[in-house]
Amino acid sequence: NSYSKSPMFFYTVNGRGDPFVFPFPNHFSIIDRSKTVGNIKEYVETIIKMSKSGLKMLNSLKETETEINGYKAYEISFTGRMDETFFKTYMLVLSNGKTTLLFTGRAVENYDETINEFKAIARTIRIK
Repeated sequence: NSYSKSPMFFYTVNGRGDPFVFPFPNHFSIIDRSKTVGNIKEYVETIIKMSKSGLKMLNSLKETETEINGYKAYEISFTGRMDETFFKTYMLVLSNGKTTLLFTGRAVENYDETINEFKAIARTIRIK
């Protein structure tokens, strides 16, 4: 697709809505960034820089280095606005040294509840 040359999967509630069309639904995606990421920390900094430049508004930016299921990981969260759509975003970059995955969850309604659900889903990821 034109969004990413890497393998990518999008999920919406009951498969409804289009995460590329505004106003987009609550959704999350998982992208395999293994072939494009050498240094996970530099990649996280690039994500933050791109998010700041691409949004009309970006607030409450938080970045945390952590470990999830034995993998080095970074959690990124922020609130933002595209056009007139306000949303909260949760991102998780995790790597086992060979495979690097980017999980992105975007909530446009029921913000806190949805973000907590995204975090719970992301914490179940296991790299094979």
